[in-house]
Amino acid sequence: MTEQLRLCLVQCGGVQFGLDAVAVREITTADRYTQIPLAPETVRGLLNLRGTVVPILDVRALLGLAPRPDGQDSHKVIVETEHDAVALEVDHATDLVTVPRRNATTVPENMTEVDPSLLMGMVSTDEGLVLVLNIAALLTRGFGAPDESRAR
Repeated sequence: MTEQLRLCLVQCGGVQFGLDAVAVREITTADRYTQIPLAPETVRGLLNLRGTVVPILDVRALLGLAPRPDGQDSHKVIVETEHDAVALEVDHATDLVTVPRRNATTVPENMTEVDPSLLMGMVSTDEGLVLVLNIAALLTRGFGAPDESRAR
């Protein structure tokens, strides 16, 4: 196991989160997507990313945060899964950091209202405490799939 943890830092609802950078393929500000009729509120729609159709999951909705205000820009973090790519819509993708794995710890249950099953833990960075999101659990929650092995 590597001694370092690389995280893509993102913000949602004023909270700093981290995504395992190994799974992140790219970040885009593309805002043209196709909505899917009768899709759950966690699924924003489909994004055509250079000829590849990518579903978009709303991270705010997945975490139970207030909806993004109308007109507020967002970033889509494209993550690779075992089968395909998925776009995670966040308020802002802010940085890529490398921190010692020893800085990671579990999240105390009373520290956040976010469902603990959606978190891998938290880590201390120069920017402060970052809640590390469990990508596989986000995908399972977003698509309702029983198989959590979709994310690498």
